[in-house]
Amino acid sequence: MTERSDQPESGPPESEPPEGAPPEGARADGARADGDLPEKQAHDHSNDPLHGITLKAMLQDLVGRRGWNDLSYRIRIRCFEVDPSFGSSLKFLRRTPWARDKVERLYARDHGFRLPRKKWD
Repeated sequence: MTERSDQPESGPPESEPPEGAPPEGARADGARADGDLPEKQAHDHSNDPLHGITLKAMLQDLVGRRGWNDLSYRIRIRCFEVDPSFGSSLKFLRRTPWARDKVERLYARDHGFRLPRKKWD
């Protein structure tokens, strides 16, 4: 026979979070549950004028302003000249630093700021 206790069974003992774990309500990216970033991250600024602008957004803006024909005239790459599409162009630009640099510079010039020169190895 098994002995039966009149007291209700308790769940597993509560344990403290492991050392180094974020406080309760915090997310892995450092933001709190209310969406605010810690003070250190909130004031982190970048000197890069293109910071936060995706390559896709740059390309969409350039095609919208100039069209594929003008873009292929100004930046001589095949993905802008022959059957251009956003997918193939983005794939090429992400894999080809010199071409991406040309697109970034044209975008920067269209928006009135200059980028520092890059030294290619």
